[in-house]
Amino acid sequence: MASSVVTTKDKTLAGTEIKQPVGGLHYDWLMSIMSFLFVAGLYVDGWAHAHGRVDNTFFTPWHAVLYSGYFINAVLLVGTLFINHTRGYSWQKALPAGYELSLVGVPLFALGGVGDMIWHTLFGFETGVDQVLSPTHLVLAFSGILIMTGAFRAAMRRRDSTTATGWAQLLPMLLSLIALSLTFAFFTEFANPFVRTWTVTTPFKYENLAQTLGVASILIQSGVLIGLILLIVRRWTLPLGALTLIFTLNTVLPNWCFSHRRGYPYFA
Repeated sequence: MASSVVTTKDKTLAGTEIKQPVGGLHYDWLMSIMSFLFVAGLYVDGWAHAHGRVDNTFFTPWHAVLYSGYFINAVLLVGTLFINHTRGYSWQKALPAGYELSLVGVPLFALGGVGDMIWHTLFGFETGVDQVLSPTHLVLAFSGILIMTGAFRAAMRRRDSTTATGWAQLLPMLLSLIALSLTFAFFTEFANPFVRTWTVTTPFKYENLAQTLGVASILIQSGVLIGLILLIVRRWTLPLGALTLIFTLNTVLPNWCFSHRRGYPYFA
């Protein structure tokens, strides 16, 4: 008699075929590439602002590039949520592990975008450091980071990921991490020695101040990058060239994006 007893959970499993959820390493590949395109849109928009290609209006082609990157990531995350739910998974477990915070970032970024439009309408467009540190831009940065780091969190939570060593398995995690580091670099461009080259452009009478600011910039950028690198080398054996890729992109892209407007002799 006892052997014929079937629990409600068993009936659910026996009566409903739960299909394989959308997720895994292939999903990480997709989301990491889309996240990298997202941060690329951020730099394209930043380049346009830095080079005087943007008028005093919110609706520009450059904003369209940035928000298109967001829209693609949002569609993929929300679509995955609904697809996995229709395959029998609860709403709480319908997203692959690690992407829950990415979903939180979707409505938060949308709110930040609306708020940014209202902010510019009421107060105009910022100049100088205010361009990256305005309240709405910080909301966009925070929510964008939540979205872009999904593949990184997924790799951190995957039990078998510690044995991954090659590019095929680790590149999604690396792209997500690079997107994070590039976002930090973008929003701290005022303290980046490859963008603000005080020590070689400042008049002699301000040389001491320039050296102080230059050293502070080196410490800030080095601290951020080394902190992220120590986080991943503690868990994974990185493939050859991974650190070169991280350092190169974090040097070239901020420099390309910002330095030309200041008249510095890099990528002019």
